[in-house]
Amino acid sequence: NQSIMRYLIVTLVLIATFSHEGFAQYKESIDNIGLSHSRITLNGSRLKRSEERTLMTENFGDELYRKFIKDKRAYKAGLSLTAIGGIITFYSSIEIIAIGARSAYDYPSNIFNDDFYAYTDKVLRGPVYMLCGGLALLAAGIPTLCIYRSRMKSTISSCNSMTKRNDNIQLSFGPARSGVGLSVVF
Repeated sequence: NQSIMRYLIVTLVLIATFSHEGFAQYKESIDNIGLSHSRITLNGSRLKRSEERTLMTENFGDELYRKFIKDKRAYKAGLSLTAIGGIITFYSSIEIIAIGARSAYDYPSNIFNDDFYAYTDKVLRGPVYMLCGGLALLAAGIPTLCIYRSRMKSTISSCNSMTKRNDNIQLSFGPARSGVGLSVVF
């Protein structure tokens, strides 16, 4: 019973090892263009900007490269808007909570007094405006980020579709113009 278990484990380990090596060899032979954080990758390794430009312009044309760069700039702008909006929203939320706690501490028995509302209204005005501004930046940044990331992926997938080779080669024997012959269709 234990010998069967050992045999099974050794067999599974060998299969996993050889299938992984075969997959790695297959993966390295593919000329696959990808996208990693707005940078073009070729067979899994990131390219430098000069290499990106050379790859795109020489193989797919200058127009496709310009479209990719335009989408990349808009994506980075969306990323900046989202980051700045998130920081401002976080900071203003903390400030609003701190002001609320401070004002409740300063006016514990006079919460329903007009002085309390005048104080909190005057003090909260700035952080509330900051919160609205941060949320507006987030509202502008997140869709920009998503839309232009999708456009960049679309450009890369069109590049991949241009590089796909048709491996279907048909060899047929049959009639030709001057008799009988072979025809190769690829």
